[in-house]
Amino acid sequence: MLLDLLLHAKYAVDTSPECRFILQSPAIDVLAPSVAHFSDISCLKLWFKTGMKDRLRYVPVHAVLQELREKMSRALLALVCSSLRTSGESAN
Repeated sequence: MLLDLLLHAKYAVDTSPECRFILQSPAIDVLAPSVAHFSDISCLKLWFKTGMKDRLRYVPVHAVLQELREKMSRALLALVCSSLRTSGESAN
């Protein structure tokens, strides 16, 4: 499912380069891959919408990446994937 979200974002940007994109998921573990792959998607701004009802949050992925820089974001992705494997959870 996560890969589908990221590929859809990439396709949307390829067909409309000026778009700003919002990925939505109640699971916060979508944030790390979104940050890690932001430069691959090549959109101007990427937002991550998470939470439910009165606890909705919009996280500016592009701003998070600016703070972390690309090398750190790739390391963050590896850390999340590693912790998912050890805990027996799935990223999908």
